[in-house]
Amino acid sequence: MSFAIVAYYWVISHLIFTYVRSADRGLLWLNLLFLFTVVALPYSAAVLGRYPLAAPALIVFGANVACCSLSLALTWSYALHSHLTSPVNQAQRRYIAIRFALSPAVAVVGAAVAPVAPAISLSLFVAVPVLYALTSAPRA
Repeated sequence: MSFAIVAYYWVISHLIFTYVRSADRGLLWLNLLFLFTVVALPYSAAVLGRYPLAAPALIVFGANVACCSLSLALTWSYALHSHLTSPVNQAQRRYIAIRFALSPAVAVVGAAVAPVAPAISLSLFVAVPVLYALTSAPRA
């Protein structure tokens, strides 16, 4: 599962950076923040692997996934609003915004339900990369 999550963020990051035409110090630092959250995934995945249905492990993993998603969304937002990207039409912006909103929302819900429904929590974390792979649209 951790490989699928890392692969998901690798693909999303690369797709985002196909739009980036230049970088500044702020973008570099935000991207490093994103990479830091990704680097923490093996730790949270190891905790989850050792205690797969324990609420604290699910919460740690969910928080890590949410931080990955939010830091990548922040990186994208900064690049877009700092005019570091190629032109992005309104349909593309809406599509990207919806995609960025779903992943952290699912992670937060997964962490929130962990104490009462650990199997559902775990299923939600698995669903994020699977749903992305099944529903991603080609770049317009």
